[in-house]
Amino acid sequence: MTVSGVWHGAGFSFVAWGLLHGLYQIFDDIIKPLRKHIPQFFQLIVTFAEVSFAWIFFRADSFLNALGIIRIIFTRFDILALFGDCQKLYSLDAANIRLLLRCTLLLFAVDFANYKGQSVKDWLLGREWYLQMAAFVAGVLFVAVCGIYGPAYDAAGFIYFQF
Repeated sequence: MTVSGVWHGAGFSFVAWGLLHGLYQIFDDIIKPLRKHIPQFFQLIVTFAEVSFAWIFFRADSFLNALGIIRIIFTRFDILALFGDCQKLYSLDAANIRLLLRCTLLLFAVDFANYKGQSVKDWLLGREWYLQMAAFVAGVLFVAVCGIYGPAYDAAGFIYFQF
């Protein structure tokens, strides 16, 4: 995993990103016998938190910048300041942030339904054809409107463009 970090970039922050993923896998192997006693939803949340934490190193400008971000998270985390950062970094206004939160909740709801054995796709396929088409058209329009997002969009800034 550390080599994977080096492949993504030459900075120490990429090495830390890969190293963290390797440590996560080692820890997962150590607690494997205990996992059967831990609710799967909790395991999902922990995995999401671990990967999100590692992404701090991947996306930060430098290793020291990543450490600064982590220090702020653990010492003076403010959800409103986080939204302010979203507005500055991604040119999101309050309406766009609300849309982002609603879409995130929708994704969690669909994932939770699938986790409980309720297939949203099968449910939709069991509806009338015009409801299926309405869902399809809504999805296409949503991607068309939100696909390339905001005035700060830069195709050259795509994460793998340099490779």
